[in-house]
This record gives sequence, structure tokens and C-alpha cells, in this order.
Amino acid sequence: GDGSDLYIDGASSSHPSRYINHHQNGTLAATVSTEERTVIFHAARDIAAGEELTFDYGEGFWVGSNGVPAQGTDDRTFEPLSPTDGRW
Repeated sequence: GDGSDLYIDGASSSHPSRYINHHQNGTLAATVSTEERTVIFHAARDIAAGEELTFDYGEGFWVGSNGVPAQGTDDRTFEPLSPTDGRW
């Protein structure tokens, strides 16, 4: 697959990318290869000097983690998974 339904929990990673924060309209885009087990980050647009590097963690991350994005970083609404809604 293209990896669009996957998310990686950076909490157990030592790679510096674990510190890239979420933003719905991030400065970075990610290309995922499940076959090669890689994620490549690239600029989604021009990035100004000193601007924070961010990327959209995706709906799967927020739904799967039962978390919510930091205020001001996303205007979507995410419903957490529950054992009774058929998505668990």
C-alpha cells in the first residue's frame, strides 16, 4: 500500500524526525514506502528561515491514539475509537 492508512508512533524512536510536530497544513509532506519501510520527508511548500518544520500526522494517528491536535494546529474533528463503533 501507499501507507496512507498507517502511522508511526515516534515515542519509541531515536530518529530526530520524532520531534517534528503536527500541523494540518504542515511545511513538510511525507512519502511512505511500506515495502522499503521508509518515510521520506520533503518540503510541501517554500519554508522560510526559522519556520518550524511540521507535517500532518493524518486522521489515523489521531483516531488511533485517541488524542487531539494542539490548539491552532488543525481544524478537523476526530472521533476516538471505541470497542462498539466497529472500527476498533
